[in-house]
Amino acid sequence: MATLRDDVYSSPKAVPRRFRFEEFEVDTETGELRLSGVRIPLQDVPFRFLTALLERPGELVNREQLRTRIWPIDVNLDFESALDTAARKTRHALGDSAKTPRLIETLPGRGYRFMAEVSEGMNGGVPPGVQAASIQPDRVVWLKNGKTYPSANRSQPRSWRLPLGMAFALMLVLTFMGILLWTSRHRGPETVIAKPHPNVLVLPTRVIGPPETAYLTDAVPTTLSTLLADVEGLDTKLPPTRLEMEAVNGDLREVAELYQVRHLITSTVTARGGRLAFDFKLSDAATRKVIWARQTEGAKSEYCAMIRMAANSIREILKPESVLPATNQALGSELELTLAEGKHFCRRYWHLGLKHDFDLALAALRRAEGLDASRPEIHAWMAILFNDHYWKTRAPGSLKSAKSSVVRALELDPHCGQAWMVRSWMETNLTVNVPEKALEYAVKAACFNPRDPRIQQGLGTVAAGSNGIFIATGRRSMELDPLDVGGYSWAALGLIWNDRAQEGLPIAERALRLEPNSTFNRFLTFFALFRLNRMEEAQRILASDPRAEESGFGADVMLAMSKGDLVGARNLANKTLTKWRKPSVAGSMDWANRALFYCPLLVRLGLKEDALWLLQRSLEARNPPPFDWLLIDPDLQQLKIDPRFKKVLSGARDFARVCVRHLDQARIQSELPSYLVGPLAELQTLVNRPLSP
Repeated sequence: MATLRDDVYSSPKAVPRRFRFEEFEVDTETGELRLSGVRIPLQDVPFRFLTALLERPGELVNREQLRTRIWPIDVNLDFESALDTAARKTRHALGDSAKTPRLIETLPGRGYRFMAEVSEGMNGGVPPGVQAASIQPDRVVWLKNGKTYPSANRSQPRSWRLPLGMAFALMLVLTFMGILLWTSRHRGPETVIAKPHPNVLVLPTRVIGPPETAYLTDAVPTTLSTLLADVEGLDTKLPPTRLEMEAVNGDLREVAELYQVRHLITSTVTARGGRLAFDFKLSDAATRKVIWARQTEGAKSEYCAMIRMAANSIREILKPESVLPATNQALGSELELTLAEGKHFCRRYWHLGLKHDFDLALAALRRAEGLDASRPEIHAWMAILFNDHYWKTRAPGSLKSAKSSVVRALELDPHCGQAWMVRSWMETNLTVNVPEKALEYAVKAACFNPRDPRIQQGLGTVAAGSNGIFIATGRRSMELDPLDVGGYSWAALGLIWNDRAQEGLPIAERALRLEPNSTFNRFLTFFALFRLNRMEEAQRILASDPRAEESGFGADVMLAMSKGDLVGARNLANKTLTKWRKPSVAGSMDWANRALFYCPLLVRLGLKEDALWLLQRSLEARNPPPFDWLLIDPDLQQLKIDPRFKKVLSGARDFARVCVRHLDQARIQSELPSYLVGPLAELQTLVNRPLSP
């Protein structure tokens, strides 16, 4: 059987090329990567990186060659970091691994090499799954399933004669087409409504078994959601935890409304000895009608295989034209379950602060480390656990353990978002810290792990200079996990600070409904009502929980002001200021928060000098309040003519520019989460605007 020769596709002009390897196909004309015919999303820079390697399979393509191939013109970015990012994203799309590569090999310090066999053809060449049988000057015959399919013989002369009936029919067709063309040009534009992607939410699993298997309630939905999230065109929501579901009393109607989903997945697992029996159901969120159900049973060692089978069946129903990607570096069932157990108790410890949960989480993570110490995720979760333990107990040993776990996680994977976030948290809360570093680490975390709501909240916390970004991260967290109270709290607080308390109030009330015993969320609702001058309602909210008055956010001062007791409010404010003027171990974030909550109150009470001192102190601590807040807050406008305020404003703008620089660098490298593009543009405009004289 003859094969196509390379010279058949040669051309004096540069033509688009099509590469094939394994089950993948790369089309340079359309810029598409496909797996078995299904398009795999890949951004422009990683696509150019892949194309550069495919043009020279089996050969070393050095870093300088890649730089000039991908970025042919001068651009202002860190090429080394951008190239590593392109390689990482390409491997992710191909299901490849830097540690055990099957496609892209890294030659440290030199470049990259494509390892697999590559075939190439011009666009419009050999269709997938078809072999060329023979080549003749005017005729090509394709072989498929043992049959031949001749192409049109282009050298054969064509007859110009048509029967009369055919000519008349052709005239009618042309007339009809002309009418259609005239109509299309004389009517308004058509509205094309894109069909939304199907979406799905996996709910916590009902567990039947001994107490030590309770962690499966969160493990099963996490594993199943992770698999479904890789299906192109299927919007898989982040699964709520059992604790979060308890906040809405398991009301599926409310959950479906909050997550805006059309499909729900529920499951039950029965654990007996070393075996697991699953009962999965896919249902319509609106009607509760069961669309699909499956029961499966097997040994615990078959856990991953059983969950994958369920995921594939669900994929066939919701997105039949897609494929379930091969698992990259798949965990064994024992390690998957052990790590899931550690995560489950880490989350419980974060929410409840029980030492028992800390001990169980640590024990599970230690076992996971014993199974595979090379997994960066294990060390990242250890860092999260020890960091939480430190801030709950102030045990110095926990901070040391958190640091060592972060270092180990980043050694194994420099793109581990969770580890970068812990590093940012630790930097933020140190007595002597570098806020710019905390921001740099938080941006990396948010870029490397854009679907983690807690990480997005962390970025908002340290995004010095922008209350707008703080609000955006809170809103994004609400979208990612509508049952995570932190997102509501962040969004509400930012809106209240930015003189948008009317918008912030319903969000604060929602947070309070989700966590009715939260002192902070009760304070938030009070704070919004106070800013709206709804003083009687504010007093009632605070009276229902006396702890909120002692929250440390100026609630006692606000309460006195709401009752018209300005003398009492000044006395309370002076008492707090006296304490703050003493030498303390407060970190920079403490001073920024103090300024945000207290400065407007101090101005209202006629204590402008104290307000200016507090603003200056936050600047000295290298973390002034957000630049946009200083420009917007109505009370602070009384300070605008004071040179000291102008100095604070200038310093805050400098910190805002640092924020812009880090976020813009991520944007250039195609790593910035899309929801931050708008807030970044607004902040860029703001910092480039000259300050009022």
